[in-house]
Amino acid sequence: MKIFNSNAASSDAQPSSLPTSAAAKKSGRHATKKKSNPTTQGLSAILTAMKSVARDECTRGTHDIPVNAIQLESYLTTKLGGAGNWTVTKTVTAGVTSEYFRGVNTTSGEQVFVKLAKPTKSGRIQDAGLLTGASEVEFYNTCNVSQEAATQRLPATNGICDNVRTPKCLIAEKSKHGSRYVVVLKDLAQNESANPIRLVQPGQQLPISDVQLILGALAKVHANYWQDEDSVPPIYTKRINRASKFVGLVIGKAIKENRTVGGLIEPGSDIDRITAATQKLGGICAMDALLDELHPDLRTLVHGDCHGGNIYMAGCEVGRAEVGLLDWQTYSFGNPLQDVASVLVMCLSVEDFAEHRDELTEYYLDALRARGVDINISKSMAHEALCLRTAYYLTGTLLGIAFVGLEDEERKAMMDRGWAMIAKKAKMLDLVTFLENRL
Repeated sequence: MKIFNSNAASSDAQPSSLPTSAAAKKSGRHATKKKSNPTTQGLSAILTAMKSVARDECTRGTHDIPVNAIQLESYLTTKLGGAGNWTVTKTVTAGVTSEYFRGVNTTSGEQVFVKLAKPTKSGRIQDAGLLTGASEVEFYNTCNVSQEAATQRLPATNGICDNVRTPKCLIAEKSKHGSRYVVVLKDLAQNESANPIRLVQPGQQLPISDVQLILGALAKVHANYWQDEDSVPPIYTKRINRASKFVGLVIGKAIKENRTVGGLIEPGSDIDRITAATQKLGGICAMDALLDELHPDLRTLVHGDCHGGNIYMAGCEVGRAEVGLLDWQTYSFGNPLQDVASVLVMCLSVEDFAEHRDELTEYYLDALRARGVDINISKSMAHEALCLRTAYYLTGTLLGIAFVGLEDEERKAMMDRGWAMIAKKAKMLDLVTFLENRL
């Protein structure tokens, strides 16, 4: 078993500044205090995305990738073969970055879940600007394949490491410049009754036993890829660089629209100060960059968005199931505390967060050490991660609002509950002071 020593990162000293590390530069997450005008950066990112869409339109093979249900039915019949045709219906999920479909084979009854790029011109510009779909394609074709399948260049198995699941990927393709993609997964809804799937919902508050299972699974993934950047598809660096500019413009507009008396962002409130400070520090993408710069020796494959909607349990017994991770669109090679903090912020009740966050962090560290990673994380380091991810999710909620709006009452209620829950944890962490001290 390899032993990786990361004790150098254990200092309790609060940094007075945020230096730009060589590791952060290499990863593409270069956070600095002085930035050019975010509007200019955002418009530049949109122009780059528009060029990517135009280039894809002229690239051979782009139009083989489906963008609607009719094209998808033909695509599945051709690609998956076998007897019978496929029927496809659009489905609604909590996701905001893709179009979602379910397909059923008319003969075998086999079911698949499909993610496609958005079909409209503005949607394709968004996909080319964020590169989230293209990144997920690279993940499934690189990190989530067996050695035999990798040799044959075929998507394959349903596990990223031992006893940590991902949906079995049947097809993962993208256009050259990222404006179109298709990811075909075995539908988790069609699972053997002997090992039922329990989907966690966005914002769902989980019992401590489930949170421990999730943290234990993350420790396995993190240990498996510890300091192994060569095993992580490098497209994430392009995604982070491009998305940070694109997202900054969108969120800036959303802040202006929602910053009203009696509105989502009350002028002069803590939330107002948090969103303003987050934007001044570089936006939500910069939150992870700041954590990377503070602790450049902590590096592994990071999921990047471990909230409840991206987690499932295989097995019906609470506290004794295998954990599965969905939606690998924002993976990176970064600080594992991102994922730990995401779970604690997004999956714990406010009461459990207040009482158990320290012991759960230690539970994760013990699990990581058991996998051969010699690591020592101080309370101040864990606090930094919690603050930065809380800022990420609080301000990031505005991105979801910008992408899907609040016309859907069920979705609006879900976002309102999530916003209120994160805001309470932000107050508990004194997030305002943490962020403003770094301006």
